[in-house]
Amino acid sequence: MPPQARSRFVITLRFLLALPYLLFALPLSTPIAAGAAAVASIGFASTLLLQERLIALTR
Repeated sequence: MPPQARSRFVITLRFLLALPYLLFALPLSTPIAAGAAAVASIGFASTLLLQERLIALTR
């Protein structure tokens, strides 16, 4: 994926990391809770993109 495309996904992935955990304020069944945690785990990819930015700035 080109760097310009990766930079567009940072904000989306950061929301994807945080927003599914708001569902845990509701009474959820186990499969729904597991699905929300799995979707939120995909959001951890945003940390890789942020680390890439940090490395680029410190070079």
